[in-house]
Amino acid sequence: MINKVYDKFIMFIKEFKWYFIFFIILFVCDNVYLPYYIEAPGGLNNVSDKLEVVDGTTSSGSYNMAYVSEYKVNVMLYLYSFFNKDWDLVTIEEENGSESEESVNIRGSMMMDSSINNAKIVAFSKAGKDYEITNVKNYVSYVVPDAKTDLQVGDEIIKIGDILIEEVEDIRDVISAYNVGDTIYFKVLNDGKEYNRYATLYEEDGKIYVGISLEVLSDVKTSVEVIDKLDGNESGPSGGLMMSLYIYDSLIEEDLTHGLKIAGTGTIDSKGNVGEISGVEYKIKGAVKKKADIFFIPEANYDEAKKVVDENNYDIALIKVKTFDDAINYLEGL
Repeated sequence: MINKVYDKFIMFIKEFKWYFIFFIILFVCDNVYLPYYIEAPGGLNNVSDKLEVVDGTTSSGSYNMAYVSEYKVNVMLYLYSFFNKDWDLVTIEEENGSESEESVNIRGSMMMDSSINNAKIVAFSKAGKDYEITNVKNYVSYVVPDAKTDLQVGDEIIKIGDILIEEVEDIRDVISAYNVGDTIYFKVLNDGKEYNRYATLYEEDGKIYVGISLEVLSDVKTSVEVIDKLDGNESGPSGGLMMSLYIYDSLIEEDLTHGLKIAGTGTIDSKGNVGEISGVEYKIKGAVKKKADIFFIPEANYDEAKKVVDENNYDIALIKVKTFDDAINYLEGL
């Protein structure tokens, strides 16, 4: 009996072997991932879907953050990428360096939080509305690969030695009292737990370094409530300019959009300076696909963006900005 069942099973396999082979290949192509990302033209996020200014004025147009689409690469996407001129393969090492994906994600989240805070400060200052900055905290956002330290991305610096750290300037002041080769000790908080860390100072170009970058986060209490409706998929600082424009337009009576679909990218600091971003080509292409009328681009990225627009003969107004006021002045002059 068992032999007959076995023989029938073997015959079935032989008869339909090509189907089995096909489905195995399909399974592998769809489920086996390679050490690559695909970077591709993205789209636009309407800022009003991500932030709400309570009882703010409404606009006839919209402010939109441009983004880059990024995909983890399975075998199928890897093969297809060679036939799609708008897709670029990037190795995980090129994308993240020696960092873990967790560290990259933590930094991206911190940068987004900082960007929202800066957008509030810039918009409320320009509109003449009140705001208050409280609960300032200093976080490690990046650790240089060769740094002699066990500090980790996401560490909140509480003390250096016995000195309480409140402002980022406190950290610089403490470090300035040490010499190259000295080891200093930190008390930090990470995920609700307290840790003791160390760092040995080194010299580069005549300056003393710990080997970390910092992100300063705080609570920005505003006289008009701004509700964060982000869903956790957004990260990084490149939406800062567009968020600040949306918040500002919601605080004033005039409609600066003039019914237009306004897109753009660029970081924003608390003084209103617009900073350089990456992924220019993908963001421009995504904005054009979504039929944006205007695209604000940081001055540092303008030449690259202009080349993309000219080479593809895109019908979009590309506006170079160095500051928040540059963007406001352009919109007011429409």
